Amino acid sequence: MVDFSNYKTRIKLTNKLSGLPQAQLNEIIFALNPPPGTIAEQGPNRERVVALLQWVEGPIGCGWETFLEVIHGLCPELVPQLASSVRITPQGWFLVHPYGMLPHFTGRKAELQMLTEWLTKDTIHPLLVLRALGGFGKSALTWHWITEELQPKDWPQVMWWSFYEQLASFDNFLRSAVAYLIGGSAQTLPPSQQLEQLLLAVQQKRVLLVLDGFERGLRAYGSMGAAYQGNEDGEENAADLAMENQLGRDCISPLADQFLRKLAWIIHECFLKQ
Repeated sequence: MVDFSNYKTRIKLTNKLSGLPQAQLNEIIFALNPPPGTIAEQGPNRERVVALLQWVEGPIGCGWETFLEVIHGLCPELVPQLASSVRITPQGWFLVHPYGMLPHFTGRKAELQMLTEWLTKDTIHPLLVLRALGGFGKSALTWHWITEELQPKDWPQVMWWSFYEQLASFDNFLRSAVAYLIGGSAQTLPPSQQLEQLLLAVQQKRVLLVLDGFERGLRAYGSMGAAYQGNEDGEENAADLAMENQLGRDCISPLADQFLRKLAWIIHECFLKQ
């Protein structure tokens, strides 16, 4: 299972596989055995490789461990080249939008320790919000913590979703999360019922959900210029400003609003039962 935390890694892997003879690529696809229709039988190698890798890392794919085993058996000459540029991430994790982490992450020891202590010791607050201005490194910190500090044996299911990506709306997150955590018939349910199933799964499973850039789901931060917003000088009175701030904290998607409210209620109930 390859963790594409660096765009150079994704490019290198795609280029290496796209450069294989078509017959050899067909052998790899045959061995991995994706569902019919997932990979085009004919067409440019690069398009078929991209479709294959998307399936491999998806919630119903074979996973990167199996992929590397097949590569080792059919194209052993590629293994050293791939091993020098990819990272192994635990099987069962679903990192949908890998963060483009630069190498040699350093510092932030106190923040990393805070995250670990929250996850392993804090039984009162199952929800943690990291807040800071844009560019302070919240995403980088969290991505490094997940990929370098987290123990897969303790957290077999981890999902990373970035709302900064195109088409990464809450509705799409909901569909992907349900497919990952539940699968089966739950994927055909109406969105409101999918939400209920997701909340139930979060309560019953040992799962970590990381929603990077969730503020993009708020009305105040839904635009592309959200990172540059500030307090405007004006003649608005306190009541108008309070109303504006309240509306700005509303979610764009009603489902996202329900998710936060019901998640907060679940947390409240858990606290009362302790």
